[in-house]
Order: sequence, then C-alpha cells, then structure tokens
Amino acid sequence: MIVGEFKAWRNLPLFTDHPIWTGVFEWLEKNMGTLKNGEYPLPFGDCLVRVMTYDLKSRENARFESHINTIDLQMTITGAEGIEWMPVSNLTPSGDYKPEKDFQFYDTPETVPAKVDNMQGNYCILFPGDGHMPQLSVTGFTFTKKLVVKIPAKAVLNIKLADDHGL
Repeated sequence: MIVGEFKAWRNLPLFTDHPIWTGVFEWLEKNMGTLKNGEYPLPFGDCLVRVMTYDLKSRENARFESHINTIDLQMTITGAEGIEWMPVSNLTPSGDYKPEKDFQFYDTPETVPAKVDNMQGNYCILFPGDGHMPQLSVTGFTFTKKLVVKIPAKAVLNIKLADDHGL
C-alpha cells in the first residue's frame, strides 16, 4: 500500500519514471474537476476510472476485499473515507474468487496493522496482495465522492499474475 497527497505525485520517481503511472496522474490532473459518477476508460494501459459517491459505513457493515490482477488507486474527491489494510496472507477468504471481476471478499479480522483516513486530495494505492476494507466512517464525515483507477498489474509490475496460474 502506498499513501500520498495527489498534488505531490510528481515528487515520486515511481510515478514519473513509468508511462502508465504518469499517464494516470496526468489524466486525473486534467479531468478530476469535471468527473461525474460513472466509468471512464483511459486511452492507455487498459486502465479504467470509476467515480462513485456513497455513504460511509461502520466497520461491522463493511467488507475486506482484494484483487489479484489489478491495482487500485483510490482517491477522495470530496469528503473522506477510512480504508483498513491487511496482507491477504493474514485473511480468511469469504466465498469464491470472482475472476470475471477480479474480486475476493474476506472475513473481517479483529485488528489490522494499518488504517488510512483518505481525506480529500489524498490517494491510496493498493496492490495485489493488499487486502483492504474501504467505505469506513471517518469522524466528521458521512459520505465520500471518490474515484478508483483500475490499473492492470501486468502493465506496471513485473509479476506472475493469477491468470498465469489458471485462476
């Protein structure tokens, strides 16, 4: 998991040295102020931006999830959102992996090693192996408008993905 402030993305070589990351952040700079709820395919790297608005939840009403083939860049546009993090190796799957949606739910653990309060203008990047529980309440906020950029992991990482293992 990587957490940062959107306005400072150009200070990180991870993003400025890779054309997909640079493309994503530059597209967001150009378009973020006009995005309405919905999906926006990006013109490179098979990336997709989803914009959504929803009410925040208590921990008891949210769920842990992960993705095997995609990286999530989750950024708060308005409001705030809590996101808990736990390595998937420490989580117990709940139900079957859904390959068509690259999605796995998990039982909620009693405690977690990290939680981010993703405030307006901040982002959280979640890689394959990063279990995460978004949609969590943050003191003083009742909803969030956020975007999630779905980035194919194979486009930016040199890793063997689930598709390579027949999942």
